[in-house]
Amino acid sequence: MAHIADHSKQYVPPIDVMEAQPFTTATPNMALQEIGQCGEMDRRVRIRTDESVAREVHSLKEAFKSIQTSKGHEGLEYEDLCMHPSIELPVGYKMPKFDLFDGKGNPYSHLRSYCDKLVGVGKNQAIIMKLFIRSLIGETLDWYTSQDPRKWHDWGTMAQDFVDRFKFNTDTVLDRFYLMKLEKKSTETFREYAMKWRAEAAKVQPPIEESEMTTLFVQSLKDATYYERMISVIGRNFSEVVRMGDFIEDGIRTGRITNLVALQATSETIQSDSFEGAVKRKRDGVSPVMTVRKHRPNQMSTYQMPSP
Repeated sequence: MAHIADHSKQYVPPIDVMEAQPFTTATPNMALQEIGQCGEMDRRVRIRTDESVAREVHSLKEAFKSIQTSKGHEGLEYEDLCMHPSIELPVGYKMPKFDLFDGKGNPYSHLRSYCDKLVGVGKNQAIIMKLFIRSLIGETLDWYTSQDPRKWHDWGTMAQDFVDRFKFNTDTVLDRFYLMKLEKKSTETFREYAMKWRAEAAKVQPPIEESEMTTLFVQSLKDATYYERMISVIGRNFSEVVRMGDFIEDGIRTGRITNLVALQATSETIQSDSFEGAVKRKRDGVSPVMTVRKHRPNQMSTYQMPSP
């Protein structure tokens, strides 16, 4: 039997029905978790922003310093003026009294003296470098403050630059000719001059024997009063030479020994005054006859005026 379609019925396609999810209410823990996630994101954004701002500020500072340097201006920030600004001294550390170095003398000796006084800081190179400025004065202080402290990464490089700058004091070798030119100042006592001369003689290379030293010292004396009386101590100990000089100096001061240099100066003054007086009288119409005799260096000149 044939199947006859029933056109009175309309085809309806199947409808997919989704299973309804049960409604759930957000719990406090879920809310806190979401808030925490938002806070973490906000914190990360702030950190990135702060880091970016810090980099920009640092770049601006460096650019400003570069402009100052090009114009000959130095930075005035604490970080620019201080060596290792973040370093603090140990609690209770008592600052030693450093010997001051002005550029004259041996820089090696100064470094050894400086390091020897740094008791209590251990081997902290930052503190050693930070305190070094306290041992400088005059030319050395000017040199130190003209340097960029950031170029010194450790104590060794800083000490080497210091030595290279002031080692000319040790490069100049003293000799015997230099000792012969040392003269006693009018403001010095004989002992002061002798000690100064002895200190300089100790720097001569090769070293001078004691007997040769006393000979050179006596020969370097420019004052005939001392020289004539100290020939007898040539070749003896230097201490004996100093005692003899003290004795002569005391004799000159008390008047028991005539100072030949002062006597010669007085003689020359008298001659000068007499000559000027004769010239003046000649201008006034008087023609005196003055005879000046040849004299030895230590002998007073004599002159004779005509009878009126």
